[in-house]
Amino acid sequence: MLLDVSFRWWAWTKIKGLSPEETLQVRAKVASLEALKGQRADLGLQRAWEGNYVKRDSPDTASSFTLVSSELQRKDKFMRVLFSCNVRKINRFHKAEDRALLITDRHLYKMDPLRQYKPMKNIPLYNVTGLSVSPGKDQLIVFHTKDSRDLVVCLQGMVPANESRIGELVGTLLSHFKRLAIMGKW
Repeated sequence: MLLDVSFRWWAWTKIKGLSPEETLQVRAKVASLEALKGQRADLGLQRAWEGNYVKRDSPDTASSFTLVSSELQRKDKFMRVLFSCNVRKINRFHKAEDRALLITDRHLYKMDPLRQYKPMKNIPLYNVTGLSVSPGKDQLIVFHTKDSRDLVVCLQGMVPANESRIGELVGTLLSHFKRLAIMGKW
């Protein structure tokens, strides 16, 4: 018991000086580690988590993405972007297409980067019932939904190319849902 208290005190002294954004990142990394430890070799814990990767990975189309995400923010009234990334969407017929994923504190959007990030699908986060990830080095993730119309994507376009973002995506979503549950909004 005394050892547990001393570890809590030590952890608290380490995180008390962090900014709110840094605190969110630490909580997301802890959530990722709790959920995926032993299931994936690389969770991306050693690097800073940026969250909004479409802007960084696709600088030539970043202005289109920013414009569309600002319009969506005005329309859907979300507060912040949790995660964005270029993906390869795989449909039920095993056909793959380039898409972008924008996850906010309220919605998950599938967007078409070839049409200036036009939103193609909008899933309210309360309809997401779970996530499945592959155990390999690939970046495959499945978003399970209440209506059983799961979204299967493979994160791609990473700079550097071997960067793993599955841990970040899972940890960010888990941390967000935990925060909502604590606040009584979920």
